[in-house]
Amino acid sequence: MVQKLTAEQAARVDLIQGFLKTVDHVDRLVRELDSNRAAKSKLIDSLCESIARQLSQMRQRALTTGVGTVADVAGAMSVMAGRGGDQHEDSRPHGRREQPTSTARPGAQARHDAGPEESA
Repeated sequence: MVQKLTAEQAARVDLIQGFLKTVDHVDRLVRELDSNRAAKSKLIDSLCESIARQLSQMRQRALTTGVGTVADVAGAMSVMAGRGGDQHEDSRPHGRREQPTSTARPGAQARHDAGPEESA
């Protein structure tokens, strides 16, 4: 005997099938990206943007429907895909940031730039 799904279960099945459709599409995009490693950077950037967009949209759908695990993974993968085409341009600072030498005046480089000295 076959049991019928409740409306909530049917909606969950549709949601999961939508996730699977998105994953299949992203898989095709990743395979295309892999086969075009030596392509012009415009094509690679375009593919990475498409992958990031698909995963970001999947993340949003997962967040609104309460599927947190899928949302977390899709979000992390979206960030990685967004950085994928720009590997040669890393905007994050490397190492420690420079700290001002004096707190008397922002931008002061040396003690003599900090302000007038007191005469003794």
